[in-house]
Amino acid sequence: MGTSTLPAPLSALAVALIAGCSAPTPDGAAVASGATEAARSLSEALPRIASETPSDPARSRPSFEPRLVPLPVPGYRDAVVALPVDWTEGQGPRPVVVAVHGNYDHVEPFCDGWSRIAAGRGFVLCPRGIPRVDAGRAADRWSFGWNGRDLEREIDAGLRALVGRYGGAAQTREAIFAGFSLGAILGAEIVLRNPSRYPRAALVEGGGATWSRDTARRFHRGGGRKLLFGCGHDGCVRDARPGMYWSGVMGFEARTAFGGNVGHTFQGTVGEELARQWSWLTDGDPAWGVPSPEELARLPVAASDPKSDTAARDSR
Repeated sequence: MGTSTLPAPLSALAVALIAGCSAPTPDGAAVASGATEAARSLSEALPRIASETPSDPARSRPSFEPRLVPLPVPGYRDAVVALPVDWTEGQGPRPVVVAVHGNYDHVEPFCDGWSRIAAGRGFVLCPRGIPRVDAGRAADRWSFGWNGRDLEREIDAGLRALVGRYGGAAQTREAIFAGFSLGAILGAEIVLRNPSRYPRAALVEGGGATWSRDTARRFHRGGGRKLLFGCGHDGCVRDARPGMYWSGVMGFEARTAFGGNVGHTFQGTVGEELARQWSWLTDGDPAWGVPSPEELARLPVAASDPKSDTAARDSR
């Protein structure tokens, strides 16, 4: 597993792409960038990446129950926070994951899932967003607008509220950004604007087509370190390949966590792959430290249903 390399016969293609991608990408337009064309051009040329083959699921792993609490966020609806497992008030600082759900999602199960992926080792802040009024109140479905800056303001307010509630126990100077679907698409914008705040990101089933020569260079120059692309179908893997390539060119690391063709989800085998790759994503970040044997034993823990209706309806 690791970053892909371009074989010598494809060097001419790389030169052509570099020449064609030299114009800077306008701020805020990352999602609509020319990276999609790069994805199409490179998808057949690039070799298969080792991490595109799903691993055998781990067996007999002990589980844990994430502790979810509401977090009032001034100016927004309450966020959800998954507390670090075994953590109590007054203990030392823990790292932070900002986990952003997709369209038509349940917030609490989403936050639960990312706490499991991260083995309960840090705070997981999950902004709530706006209700899907077409779903009805009882359905408890949520979304975000399509403006990444609006989401960014909600996240920033949530991080301030997290520090206000837990003080220095929440290490928010750097955080891992974890987005699914719409959360990953908008998250790619946010990460590119703030690579020093989010030097490590997991973009699942979205945001892959954002990555080009210019966006990868912007991420690296701003302090970006690692990208993890989570995928539940081949099209997502193809979209991620240019990012895998340009990461190597620009000098940061990228991997793909592929759970097989199981659908548009961060759960099931996709969640298992993300959990297996989590130690790679956090390696080198002193805030995450070295996991204990007990923490390692909790990896990976996947949500139960890889084809939830949340995933099925996320494109609405």
